[in-house]
Formats: sequence, C-alpha cells, structure tokens
Amino acid sequence: MLMNTITHLLFNYNSNNEKKYRFSDVFKEYREFNSNNIDQYTVGKYGIKKMEQSDLYSKDKHIVFYPNCLVLGIGIEECGVSLNINGSCSPIYKVYKINNDIITTEYCYYFIKLYLNKYRRFITQKSTRREFEMQYNELKNIFFELPSRVIQKEYSQLLCSLNNKVENESNILLKYQEQKRFLLNNLFI
Repeated sequence: MLMNTITHLLFNYNSNNEKKYRFSDVFKEYREFNSNNIDQYTVGKYGIKKMEQSDLYSKDKHIVFYPNCLVLGIGIEECGVSLNINGSCSPIYKVYKINNDIITTEYCYYFIKLYLNKYRRFITQKSTRREFEMQYNELKNIFFELPSRVIQKEYSQLLCSLNNKVENESNILLKYQEQKRFLLNNLFI
C-alpha cells in the first residue's frame, strides 16, 4: 500500500512543466580509480553501505564516488545514491554524476530505484547468478519525465518525513517485541 502511494506520487504527478530527459543527460558516467586508499562501500537493497571487511580487498582498482553520485550494479537491487558519502566501490559498478540542474539528489534517491523496478524493459534475466541483470546500453538511451526542481524538493521532503515516521514506528515495534520476549521469559519465574 505504502509503495503504491509513493510510486503514484513519483510517477503520476500532473504538471504542465514536465520535461522529458534522456538518462545520459541526467546521469554522466565516469570512472576514477581509487589511488588514495579510500574506504570501500557496497551497494545493495538498502543503498550504499560501508563494507565491514574492506581490508581484505585491494582498494586501488576500485572506482571512487563522491557525494551526489548514482551507483548502479548488475542487479536491480544494486542501486544507491551517495547523498553525503565519499568512498570507493567495486569496478563492476557503474558510477554516474547526477546533473543537479535537472534532478535534485534527494529526489533521485527516492526516484531511481522505483523507476528501475517499475520499468523493466532494460533489465533481463540472462544472468545465472542474479535474478535480473541491468542492460546499460538500453538504460542510457531511455527517456523519463521529471517535475520541476521545486516540486522535486517538495516530494523529497514529504518522502523523507514519511520515511522517518516508518523508521520511528519500526523502532517502537522492535522495543515492544523486546519487552514481550522479556515478559514471556520471566512469566514463570
């Protein structure tokens, strides 16, 4: 239900100011290799996360990303936006600089993963180790409509507050579950 509401908000806005943009105009691919031994990150279902055992891997062949970058992997779940993170990632990932004249980083954070899930025409099931595999050649030529930056900021603020509320409610639920376990464990003492 919540995902349907968010998807509707991001893709079904009604505005006369909508413009179509090519993926390659909004996201510029670049490859800068890690020469300063920057911490390594991985990209997954929950965004960009620091690798726990990054000392086990050679960091010099990894790609550097800066704040306000889009990082895409092979699978549909391997997608993240580096809001305020500076790091490096495996060379299997594609790193794009976000054109902030067209899309705000915060809006991109909510928009891109939902977009990849909603429109799967550039995703195939050819990979043996992944359920879905990104087809980058098709991705860079797609067009999508974006609202004005003012509306993007409004949506981002709304989604951020909604995300915070869900996170707070999840934490409260966790506390209640811990309390329930404690009470059940001490019931027959």
